[in-house]
Amino acid sequence: MSASLLVRRGALGDTVLVEPLLRAMRAHRPDAALHVAGQLEHVELLELYGVADHAFSIEDLMLWARSSPARAAPVRERLDGYEWIVADQPLGASVTAKVTAVDPQLDGETRIPAAAALLERLRRAVHELPAVDPVPRLRPARLDAVAPAEVWLHPGSGGERKCWPLARFLAVAAALAGAGTRVVLVLGPVESERRGVADAALPAGVDLVRGLALPELCRGLERAACFVGNDAGVTHLAAALAVPTVAVFGPTRADVWAPQGPHVRVVGRPTEGPPDASVDEVLAAVEELVPGPLRGG
Repeated sequence: MSASLLVRRGALGDTVLVEPLLRAMRAHRPDAALHVAGQLEHVELLELYGVADHAFSIEDLMLWARSSPARAAPVRERLDGYEWIVADQPLGASVTAKVTAVDPQLDGETRIPAAAALLERLRRAVHELPAVDPVPRLRPARLDAVAPAEVWLHPGSGGERKCWPLARFLAVAAALAGAGTRVVLVLGPVESERRGVADAALPAGVDLVRGLALPELCRGLERAACFVGNDAGVTHLAAALAVPTVAVFGPTRADVWAPQGPHVRVVGRPTEGPPDASVDEVLAAVEELVPGPLRGG
């Protein structure tokens, strides 16, 4: 059976953003198996949700060995096992498989959402590529069994400058919990190590969850009635899982980097430092997406 491969190194958000590229590749070659290589814990989600048929670590390709005469042959042999490769950088003229390079770096001239911009780059390189929806999605819709009053908050991001002040996250949590909504504050490895986040005093009725493997995090997000987060990979993940999502933005461009979809609300305005959205703005966005949490139902 023929196979296609997408190579994408990057963090969780970067991985979620290439989901439309995989759908386009599937539509272009529906009879080919579809593989994806990247950071293993991230690309495994694409296999888990059926976006790709097989996911594996970028290290397995040993791309770094291409310049070594003694090691280059097995690298080429593995790459040539694919009929078509879409990669985040050129793979070299020695590869006989058809390679389409899609540069994931977006410059300041980009005026459309990042996932759509990457898809457009692929479309320019492959003119007969079928049109697909450019909004990343791991699930087409919410599950029927959604907790009626459960909101998940993620106060972290890879860059501290993108983080809405923790005190405001906790104020949102207190308002929701005070109305009878179950609130889950989820911390990843980065937030758990940051001073002031992991040891913050939590409002009554707020549960702290940390150390979840990504499949466990996905299962938790799937049952959430709403999610609130910064410009971060988990926010993109929640939106791709069809969870009503409030994304708090400030120093990064929301028109390019915010998650997309009718179930997403972007709160905040351009800032030089951390986002400065008010607590009331975030609570209003939650109530708009999921009427009821502030009234206890």
